[in-house]
Amino acid sequence: MHVPDELRGFRTLFESFHHFRPEQARRILQDAVDRGEGIAIVEITERSVLGLLFLLLVSPISVYTLTPFAKPFTWWRLALTYVVPVAPVLSLWESAVSCLRTYTEEELREMTSSLSGQPYRWVFGKAFDKGPVCWLMGSPITPTNGESRSAPSSH
Repeated sequence: MHVPDELRGFRTLFESFHHFRPEQARRILQDAVDRGEGIAIVEITERSVLGLLFLLLVSPISVYTLTPFAKPFTWWRLALTYVVPVAPVLSLWESAVSCLRTYTEEELREMTSSLSGQPYRWVFGKAFDKGPVCWLMGSPITPTNGESRSAPSSH
């Protein structure tokens, strides 16, 4: 919500924005605007029936498939995955909650429209090629040409 002055450059948040409450999320965006930095937010979760079903299917399969390769190796991890399936159940719960907390495009539009300061170009996108991917990208509009510095294409 307040990146230190010495950390300059394009900001990225992958699969984390849904963990912030609306006012915190808005302050993250406002801080990028205040400092004139570009920002990209990418989520593989989506608040929709399709997004929820996708993660509820993929989540336990991922846990069962990837657990033997997790480092450091522990017998407890194997026991809590295959003998008493605590890890897959927790993964299902986390996936469901993440889907339900992910901001919709309308909520992100409302958030960005309430920001103050220099003009920004905001691009919202969504794809469902290999699962849901939603993104928000923002960058300052330069006064010389009216376009943003590295403006992404709209989808």
